[in-house]
Amino acid sequence: NNYLVNEKREEVCKKIRIYWDITNNCNLNCIHCSVNAQKNKVTAEKEKVIKIAESIARVNPYQVVISGGEPLFSPWFEEAVNVLKKNSNIKMTLMTNATLIGKKEAEYIVKNFESVDISFDGYDEKSTGMIRGKGIFEKTFRGLMNLKKLKMMFILILMKKI
Repeated sequence: NNYLVNEKREEVCKKIRIYWDITNNCNLNCIHCSVNAQKNKVTAEKEKVIKIAESIARVNPYQVVISGGEPLFSPWFEEAVNVLKKNSNIKMTLMTNATLIGKKEAEYIVKNFESVDISFDGYDEKSTGMIRGKGIFEKTFRGLMNLKKLKMMFILILMKKI
């Protein structure tokens, strides 16, 4: 009977997608932000973040979508992802503004994530600047190109209608 319960649990977990806002902190101050993300909010303690990652890994969901604020702004981002990826087949998606994706970050993301969703709230510097701030279009585009150079398999661009 215990075998049937475990088998059923595995079947259910294969269908679970977990969305995790790893931080409410962000490097931007967008006018539409739903989490009111700011740079100076209190960051969760490392132990708490790792404990959450371990709990998610135990569930062994089909997919985990890491978001925030800006997930790359979390000081525990890589450690939490490493916990999720250790001994599991979890499909990972990153939701990011891409402004913090340099070469090193791009290498890590391509290695550990199946897909990346990038918020591009405008089609040029002017339209993006109205929503996200001056200079953000170029930073976002640079992050996108760092991923593209490394042949990130799936990148979804999210854009608001202006």
